[in-house]
Amino acid sequence: LTFHELAFTTATQLEGIDSDRLLHDLVRLNVVAGDWQSGRINQASLTISCRSMGLNYAAGVSDTAEQKYGSDYAFTWRGRTEYAFAHIRNGRGSRIYRVHVFFDDDTHQVVVTHVGRHLRDKSSP
Repeated sequence: LTFHELAFTTATQLEGIDSDRLLHDLVRLNVVAGDWQSGRINQASLTISCRSMGLNYAAGVSDTAEQKYGSDYAFTWRGRTEYAFAHIRNGRGSRIYRVHVFFDDDTHQVVVTHVGRHLRDKSSP
């Protein structure tokens, strides 16, 4: 995994979550990232691979989130604006968190861009 500076910024604002669970999720996500980087899995099999590792993975967000709140998912990567819609989710209530990632097809890096609370979408404007 490659951690974008935004991941650190958002993580410092995260309180009250199960940090052990987050660490385990990141370790499992790193295994999936290694498989993707080596070519053992591809974009089409990411969901299956993540779920087989016990991760609650979503390849994207709702259309509303993309259209109305796309800037929440945007970041600058290698001089371009990219969007980290793919994410893993865990926790409940005040302990919920999201880890948003971007799969860079050019460099085969898996970039963590957000470690924090649920970003805005249709249910949480």
